[in-house]
Amino acid sequence: MQQYRDERSRIVRATFELVGRGPETRPVSVNDILQATGLSTRAFYRHFSSKDELLVSMYRTSAERLAGELSAAVAEAPDAASALVAWVRQYLAVVFDPRRQRQTSALSSAEARAVAGFDEVHQQLGTVHRTILAEVLRQGQRTGAFPHVGDADEDARAVHSVVTGLIDARLAGTSTPDWAEATEHTADLFLRAFGSVPARPES
Repeated sequence: MQQYRDERSRIVRATFELVGRGPETRPVSVNDILQATGLSTRAFYRHFSSKDELLVSMYRTSAERLAGELSAAVAEAPDAASALVAWVRQYLAVVFDPRRQRQTSALSSAEARAVAGFDEVHQQLGTVHRTILAEVLRQGQRTGAFPHVGDADEDARAVHSVVTGLIDARLAGTSTPDWAEATEHTADLFLRAFGSVPARPES
């Protein structure tokens, strides 16, 4: 069983290193992955039926991990406003945390997004991420923290769009604020839009 887990881990790690390394790079093949891992063809197909299945599995694992992190972050927040800030910060971690940026870059590459089944999983997990935020906004509606929230699901979609836009800009190499500044600016924008007064640090 340990050998099985080790093989799978080696395949995934190698694929993260190989996929989407540059616009001129040809698509990665199963053979490329095998050469990088030193594993046999049989070993690869013991875990995945194709490179497409591998990439979709990698994306699903990453997106489900993010969903768990978002849920934990908002659960630890003392109120709805803090939960919104925590959700934004945790979502942005996928490109601002150096340990995560390489994986996000690989899974956001044109090569990864072109595989069969990717878009379906992307839509499914994106809905999960937004639903976590929508519950925060509903909490704010109930407590009066967010008096200007209208449709919580659509408002969550707006926040999600802005945050993913920042992520895309960062991945494209566009100049962006640092992690703290991006979190503060984005959260402040929506806290004001939802009728909340963001806490300011003491001078």
